[in-house]
Amino acid sequence: MAEEKKLEELEPRELFDMDFMQRFQDSLARSGGMSVAIVSTNGSAVTRPTDWSGFTSKRPSGSKSSTVKSDGQGRVAFEAPVMLDGVQLGSVFGEMPGTERQAEEAAEAFALAIGELAKLGYMQYR
Repeated sequence: MAEEKKLEELEPRELFDMDFMQRFQDSLARSGGMSVAIVSTNGSAVTRPTDWSGFTSKRPSGSKSSTVKSDGQGRVAFEAPVMLDGVQLGSVFGEMPGTERQAEEAAEAFALAIGELAKLGYMQYR
């Protein structure tokens, strides 16, 4: 019998039904007018980008706090960590129209939703 991995050792793909995750991301992102992708802590893609426009050319930093950066013309790049039980699984990374405050709130809500889905996946994994 295989030894159970610790949460820190799991890749996001081991916790999610990736077809469902992609549909969830696409639906949520499009409803908010966002371009978005989910990346692992090492920066590799977990999902395909949704409606990528190219504004966010900077790679995710892997920060454990949300970051936002405005282009000064009404679009804001954002990053928010996806956390589960204090462990960072990756980040939600993208852009959207609006203010920095709106982007930060949207990114954090998106990351929280992904974290809740990870919790369900982790319970099934165990």
